[in-house]
Amino acid sequence: MKRRAPLHFLPIIRLLAALLGLVLGLAPGSAWGLSVAQERELGEKFMQAVEERLPLVHDPAIAGLVERIGANIMQTAGPQPFDYRFFVVDDDVFNAFAGPAGNIFFNRGLITALENEGQLAGIVAHEVAHGISRHIAGRLAREQKIQLASVVGAVAALLLGAGPAGLVGPLAAGQSLSLAYSREDERQADQIGIEILTRAGYGGADFLDAMVKMRAASWWGPQQVPTYLTTHPGADERIVYLDTWVAMNPGKAMPTRKIDPYFFDRAKSRAMALFEEPAIARSKLESLAREQPENAAFQYGLALAFARLGNREAAMARAEKALELKPFDPFVLAIAGRLYFETGKSDKALSSLQAALGADPENAEANLWLGRVYLNAGDLDTSALHLEKAVDLNPKDSLALYTLGQALGRRGDMAKAHYYLGRYHLGQKDMQNALFHLNRAREFAAGDTELLEKISKVMPAASRR
Repeated sequence: MKRRAPLHFLPIIRLLAALLGLVLGLAPGSAWGLSVAQERELGEKFMQAVEERLPLVHDPAIAGLVERIGANIMQTAGPQPFDYRFFVVDDDVFNAFAGPAGNIFFNRGLITALENEGQLAGIVAHEVAHGISRHIAGRLAREQKIQLASVVGAVAALLLGAGPAGLVGPLAAGQSLSLAYSREDERQADQIGIEILTRAGYGGADFLDAMVKMRAASWWGPQQVPTYLTTHPGADERIVYLDTWVAMNPGKAMPTRKIDPYFFDRAKSRAMALFEEPAIARSKLESLAREQPENAAFQYGLALAFARLGNREAAMARAEKALELKPFDPFVLAIAGRLYFETGKSDKALSSLQAALGADPENAEANLWLGRVYLNAGDLDTSALHLEKAVDLNPKDSLALYTLGQALGRRGDMAKAHYYLGRYHLGQKDMQNALFHLNRAREFAAGDTELLEKISKVMPAASRR
């Protein structure tokens, strides 16, 4: 079966076309390229569209991994005209792309397909190199004779990984524009990417391994090659180049940076357990745990997967095994605390969750479940304190929003209770209830200018959807 671009990309493609025309103020047929200022403005509008329409992963362990790797790479990239930001898209397709103005995206499926932090760092460095080289702006400048509609449609498809079928319309007026980055762009991105990668202390061999792994995935067949290879062409040539580079630079083949593999494995396990179909995630994680029974990350992932399947006994067994191996990991302590709470062991839940916050006060899950423990005990003030912290740390967490609304309502703070319940229903795309609660929040908040401003910021979004 032929793989197609996810449907949620289509509104972005249409919107990016409109945004380019708006930002540049150009009519079809104009000769133009993107200045730094124009690309920065386009990047801001593009991110507004992405945040409204693409399912981004805000999970601190998963998104945090990519952000940390990105920060490591940028330390060696030199001064840049843009502030680079790194995001994870909730999509199982193997893909990554550099958006306008230093906004870099990695699909969740790419993270779970790779084996270690070094391999992911290679892909990060390559995407950063596309941004450093300003390949988006450069390609637009080179295609001056192509109609605007053709260019913007193709660029949108380039950025978002649409397959060749999705480019037929946009490219009808501009056959010379390639379906993806050009091989020259890819060659330059590899050359720059591997230099900043190895300067950051990662190994060039891991980048090569990532490309070999991606190329091997083409067993799907010629019409089902991983999206990454269709948007980043020339895989065989690139592998030869990277293999030669590693052979000629043996001192840079292996990492010089101290890398704890646990953090990548934990993010990978969490991405599988929380975002893949639970039974499939459990099967994959059981296979990994059999290969590495002493790897706490895979035991932790299994605890999450079994919890999603409703098998609390199996989940607790895996969580306690992970605790034996990593007794101070706040994520492991948080899942153990949650399971203790759900099985009525309030004292153990309190102890575990407090230990999690002792290890990391910014752990959103520990704050959420500790807030629920205190709510269950009737301590509404302490409950609201932790739940508000959980929402601050993870504003998209539906359970935290809903539970905070409950806690504030029981405490009698009706304005904030309705506000957070409105945000909860907004996230569930239940516009009727979202507007009801936000309107009620506005009524109760009369005179509270700070809260009224917060309500007004989310109210237009509720009205549009």
